[in-house]
Amino acid sequence: MFRYIFVSLVLVSTLYSYCREPMKPICIGSSTSFKTFKNSCRDDVEDYIKDLERYTKCVVSESRNKIQEAIDSYECYSSGENFCY
Repeated sequence: MFRYIFVSLVLVSTLYSYCREPMKPICIGSSTSFKTFKNSCRDDVEDYIKDLERYTKCVVSESRNKIQEAIDSYECYSSGENFCY
């Protein structure tokens, strides 16, 4: 029972920790779109840049978490434990 709960928690935390790459604004995808949406394009690009900065921080954080998980797992197994996460 404990093992099932533990695995479920790991799966749920993995699902919620996914970093979603932002989509490029449509106004910078083609010259026709740019001309149509020129007035709001600057705001869209500024928002996109902010989203990219958040995305970058998320990816860095996820990488650090994966590194720590690898270190923790190595230390657990190297200490002789039979059950390591």
